[in-house]
Amino acid sequence: MHGIGILLLASAAGYWVIERALLHKGQVKHVGLLLGSLIILGSLLSALVSATSWSGCPMGKWGTGFERSWQAPAPPAPPSR
Repeated sequence: MHGIGILLLASAAGYWVIERALLHKGQVKHVGLLLGSLIILGSLLSALVSATSWSGCPMGKWGTGFERSWQAPAPPAPPSR
């Protein structure tokens, strides 16, 4: 959860972009407002997902089936006599 602070700082940066955009006119103002809004929305949603970490999702309880796909196959059984 140490990345949440960076995401909240990014939302403050988005607010700063909006403030700077309000000082301009025309298309620069519209693009700045859109960009600042997207920065704030993205950072807040990312902080929310990071804080909850989808703990209520049943996939986290049972797994996805891919968690062992990276492991090497088991060694062959020794020959029986």
